[in-house]
Amino acid sequence: MANAASLKGRQQPITWVDRYVEERLREFDTRVAKRSRINALRNARNLHLTDERRALDEERARLREFRNRPCGAMTRAGYPCRRKGLGRGGRCANHGGLSTGPKTQGGKLRIAQAQRQRWQRWRHRQGV
Repeated sequence: MANAASLKGRQQPITWVDRYVEERLREFDTRVAKRSRINALRNARNLHLTDERRALDEERARLREFRNRPCGAMTRAGYPCRRKGLGRGGRCANHGGLSTGPKTQGGKLRIAQAQRQRWQRWRHRQGV
């Protein structure tokens, strides 16, 4: 590829054609330089975005794997539960997931009363 500097070293007189070619070559060189700067900036930005996307994809894959894992709690039939374990600890709603218990003071008192009654019934059936 010739550039504008190579035409200046010639021995023949400069004609309008030579000036035209020299001007076009100069324009071409400036366009190439500008394009290379733009491409360098674009590549740097894309590299940053690619890293962010990769991190997000890995996080989504990890969450998808956790979300699709079965509950695994042993059922009364002796087999592991096959429902999706969505709650804390990866258990389904039947086996301890999604419920964190009562939060209010009234709810806690109600649960405590229900537990006391349950244990009284159990002790009565056991003869204790």
